[in-house]
Amino acid sequence: LDISGNGKLEYLGCSGNLLDSLNLTTAIDLSSLVCAGNKLQTLNLTYTPKLTSLKCGFNSISSLSLKN
Repeated sequence: LDISGNGKLEYLGCSGNLLDSLNLTTAIDLSSLVCAGNKLQTLNLTYTPKLTSLKCGFNSISSLSLKN
């Protein structure tokens, strides 16, 4: 799922869609992400400095990138 055209997005709910990728590189205003029940193996949250809520269970995540 590529949300690159939605830079002002604050909430994203995409659970249960069998997604294998999620591009959040322009999601700088994202504060809540619910992406549970997909096929994600990596999740890069480096570009989401305002993220305060994350629900990503029931995936196969082996790599999670976070910004300090």
